[in-house]
Amino acid sequence: MAKVKLLKDHNGQIAGTEGEVSEGRANYLVRTKVAEYVEETESEKKAKAAVKKQTKKVGPCKSC
Repeated sequence: MAKVKLLKDHNGQIAGTEGEVSEGRANYLVRTKVAEYVEETESEKKAKAAVKKQTKKVGPCKSC
């Protein structure tokens, strides 16, 4: 997923809206100059890493 910011109104979305879209869709929007990529800040990267770290694998229950 890639984060983009719309430069023009597109498909009911207002210019200035930020959102996550697939890589292919993001490439299309940037190539047609409808959107631009948004860089993630360090705090967003750390938050994603913390969420990934918190999730743990769950095995079968002890009664099985």
